Amino acid sequence: MRQEKTKGLSGMGLAGRLLLLGLLLSSLPPAPLLAQVPAMSAAAAQADQAWLDEMLAEMSTADKVGQLFLVTFPGSDVSAVSDVAHLVQFLRVGGVIVTPANGNFVNSTATATDVRALTTGLQELVFSPSLPVTLTHSVPVTVSLPVTQTLEPSASRLVTASTVVTVSEVVTQPAQNIPLLVAASQEGNGYPYTDLRTGFTPLPSLMALGATWNDTYARLAGELAGRELSAVGVNLLLGPSLDVLNEPRPGQSGDLGTRVLGGDPYWVGRLGQAYVRGVHLGSNGRVATVAKHLPGLGASDRSLEQEIATVDKSLQELQILDLPPFFAVTGSTVPTDTTDALMTAHIRYRGFQGNIRIVTKPISLNPQALQQILSQPELAAWREGGGVLVSDSLGVPAVRRHYSPELDAFPHRQIALDAFQAGNDILTLSRFSLSDSWEEEMRNIEDTILFFQSRYELDNNFRARVDQSVRRILSMKRGLCQAGAPAGGEEGAEGAAEAEAAPFGFSLENCVAGDFLPGRVGSGGGTVAQIAQQAVTLLYPRAQELPMGLTRPPRRDERVLIFTDVREARECELCAPFYMLDPELIRNVILRMYGPDGSGQINPDRVVSRTFDDLQNLLTYGNPDMEALLREADWILFAMLDYAPDRYPSSAALKQFLREWTATRETQNVVVMAYGAPYYLDTTEVSKLAAYYGVYDKTEPFVEAAVRALFFEYAPTGRPPVTVKGVGYELASVLAPDPRQEISVDRADQPVQGG
Repeated sequence: MRQEKTKGLSGMGLAGRLLLLGLLLSSLPPAPLLAQVPAMSAAAAQADQAWLDEMLAEMSTADKVGQLFLVTFPGSDVSAVSDVAHLVQFLRVGGVIVTPANGNFVNSTATATDVRALTTGLQELVFSPSLPVTLTHSVPVTVSLPVTQTLEPSASRLVTASTVVTVSEVVTQPAQNIPLLVAASQEGNGYPYTDLRTGFTPLPSLMALGATWNDTYARLAGELAGRELSAVGVNLLLGPSLDVLNEPRPGQSGDLGTRVLGGDPYWVGRLGQAYVRGVHLGSNGRVATVAKHLPGLGASDRSLEQEIATVDKSLQELQILDLPPFFAVTGSTVPTDTTDALMTAHIRYRGFQGNIRIVTKPISLNPQALQQILSQPELAAWREGGGVLVSDSLGVPAVRRHYSPELDAFPHRQIALDAFQAGNDILTLSRFSLSDSWEEEMRNIEDTILFFQSRYELDNNFRARVDQSVRRILSMKRGLCQAGAPAGGEEGAEGAAEAEAAPFGFSLENCVAGDFLPGRVGSGGGTVAQIAQQAVTLLYPRAQELPMGLTRPPRRDERVLIFTDVREARECELCAPFYMLDPELIRNVILRMYGPDGSGQINPDRVVSRTFDDLQNLLTYGNPDMEALLREADWILFAMLDYAPDRYPSSAALKQFLREWTATRETQNVVVMAYGAPYYLDTTEVSKLAAYYGVYDKTEPFVEAAVRALFFEYAPTGRPPVTVKGVGYELASVLAPDPRQEISVDRADQPVQGG
């Protein structure tokens, strides 16, 4: 491993090595993070600025530039000779993203302790000097000497000799002493947008929270996320999403599914603010939030795996529909309700300034458009107060295609520079190559950082812009570390002594979570079960019409046939495959609750599970055994995720069944449970059902809540937070004022009657 490290450095050109070494020789003092505290007094603000001035004066060019980058890395090796050690100790990066997709950890029985060890090891790298590294380079030398012939003294000639001189030097990088941002995605609803799952509380999807219409539940979910992330050393949550889904686009590219709080800007803002508050409270201020995706992806009709979407919207329209949720999390005077950072969106607009013929560059790469958005009063005050902007991934296929439509080049320097000059403070360098190979990505990351270092030295305007971003980042990190600083007592005195030893208050003790307490992780199941029951929605028929469809739950003598939309996933190339929604889960929950070991009202022999693949094969090719199961079933339950036939062909099986199967449907109870978004079935398809439930989440607490609703244990009270055309549910109409309501008005000009 040591040889590999030396090779990685010596593989650079001589000029690159000397530039890297020259810019990195200065060590970096530490700094404290974004605490959730009351607004600072003028004196405190002045002291904070003085601290930042002192910090920047002590930082090297490499130290400052490194703070701008949030990078990914492969594997779980955080030793002094690992790739991530090179990124942190030599390139001085200020943040990393941890994810199972890169093999940083595996979701297993030991996930919490593994992630805690990983994050602790990462922070130890920044508070430790690097190992000595010997850099060797060869310099060719040519010497010409006169040679005189002894027999003929007058005759002489020049003899040229060439050799190679090897120059070696031992270099040790000092400790960076500024804590890393350790980021993760933890959106809820299991895979693929929740990285920490096994052993952790299964967080509800954002749409499930929206379906409760209750900001208390949003806060409780945020508290769970904040508590569990901080317990394992993750201090930056890439979320929540504040995109407003005004018009769902079922089955189309860019469909956001359950990754939104809803379709009404006021309620998205209210619930999003509560979620942010919960994260801060649950983590005791040790986890920062990155609300996304400014100015909103709700109207996007393209996936970032394809290309950057163009949306017909003016700035005025964005102010009305898309931006209010971001105003809600940036305009509050309560620190806990205020997001620490915003993530900018890869999206462009036609008619942004009123002219429908003009299309903007992507907002995340467009200084003019982004600054117009940030100039809104609610955002301007937050920005002036130190609010941080984080770019979305700069290596996603949409960005690659924007710069090279034929995908034959990846101008990594230009991409990073454009994103930074647009106004982003932190640049997310993930998937940062054309080939998706780590070797190429590492080269691009390294070259980009060295390019920024060189630009910093040569360009005064660029230097000022970097310093401005670094001040924001250091303030955020300071708050996080101050939240974790010991207070009072013997331990507090020891902590203060260590903080004094480390420059300006940053210390490993203050900036890394305390002793790992297993009870802080995975203990929120009761809260999620409560949220699930409040979210489950009877979409069809309406509650008052339910007897027209279902009058009772399944009985012991009835046959129940379950079809599950089964999708196999794999978190990383070498990871074991697993099901997003296990084909036996619903059957197992039914039998556990209502089988012989439960209430005894269901016969296990009469409950059968099959998959959407099985159903599609029956409808396409025929299968006598499967057809017999269908004909004999009294209840047919469909566990639906979404409708995405291009990616998952069998997701079309339910629609095909409702269109083609008429043999016994009139005498059967056909029930659909939407474990994804609720808007994929049209009116005709819904009319053929006995009941249609919106569940919004595929994790086990929501499966249990859906089964309980099916067995009439409670009356669902959830309501869709988005428009569902298939059941005639228009969100705008539902939220419109009732014209029949009576509003009393006290007239100020009437005298007050009194004795």
